[in-house]
Formats: sequence, C-alpha cells, structure tokens
Amino acid sequence: NFSIFIDDMYNYGNDIKFDRIHYYNFGSTYTKGKTSLSLGYGRQRDGLICLGGICRFVPNSTGLSIGLSTSL
Repeated sequence: NFSIFIDDMYNYGNDIKFDRIHYYNFGSTYTKGKTSLSLGYGRQRDGLICLGGICRFVPNSTGLSIGLSTSL
C-alpha cells in the first residue's frame, strides 16, 4: 500500500558544462482500495508532459507536488 521513489535525470549532452543540470525527484505514494495519494519534491524540466492521453506544455519548476487519483 505504501511506496517510495527516487529519480534523477541528468542533462549530460549539453556542450556548456554550466548548463548540465540534475533534475531530481523523490517522494512517496499511498494506495488504499481504488484511491492513490502521492507527495513528491523535485525539479521539473520544461517540455511536454503526457498523462492519460492528455498532453500539455510545462515550464521549468522546482517544488512540492501533491496528487490524488481514484477510479470508479
């Protein structure tokens, strides 16, 4: 019912060493029945994010994220 995650994406392909950035994320998820609650912290790179068939453009950001999903 409970899980944790740690993730790090690194921009190693940039020719400018100063612009080689780590995009770290860590957090946890709790699931009970058909409901899931997640809490995370980290950096988000800009670009397209696609979840469940819906895509949107997001800017660079750093901070806390909270997610709640449920199914019927």
